Amino acid sequence: MDHTALQHILGQNKLTSRQWRHLDRLQQHDYEVKYYPGMANVVADALSRIAYTQSEPIPAVRLVNLVELQISALEEWLDDVRKGYSQDFMFGPVLELLQGDEVSRDVGTPKDKKTRRIRERAKAYFLQDGLLYHRASGGTLCIPQAQRSEVIREVHDTILGGRHAGIDKTAAAVASRYHWPRLTDSVANWVSGCDVCH
Repeated sequence: MDHTALQHILGQNKLTSRQWRHLDRLQQHDYEVKYYPGMANVVADALSRIAYTQSEPIPAVRLVNLVELQISALEEWLDDVRKGYSQDFMFGPVLELLQGDEVSRDVGTPKDKKTRRIRERAKAYFLQDGLLYHRASGGTLCIPQAQRSEVIREVHDTILGGRHAGIDKTAAAVASRYHWPRLTDSVANWVSGCDVCH
């Protein structure tokens, strides 16, 4: 190794999601990190100049099957999200209003306070392929109540998400892709119940 900090990566408590992804790949191998300063690291210098070619290519059929599997799993999850909107107290009325296209119609001021609130709230969202997106947060996908814990678990508990990175980093990672009311509170509740974090 020509970078001394790599000796200490296994002992660090807090890592970024990129470091976790790389560490996940490294954990699949049996290796020992040794630091050789400067000119003493002749082997690494020589290896870095060799053009690497893969001897046998990965069969295209295996790659296609893997991609199809991931896409079908994503489509199933998105179908669950679509179904979850109808049971969600926040997104259900907004979805009904947007599907009826009542936000764009100028039919006067509704008499009912609840209808006015829903109309005002609906202006912050847009509908695409049956999915709700939040305008103000850059078009992030709205997640109904039933799928929120799954999203938080995926971001907080897995290596790809950052693995027990705490409330702030987990909430930022979730908010970069998804939206729901009181998102940070939901993440804080999840992290406070996590045995690994405590």
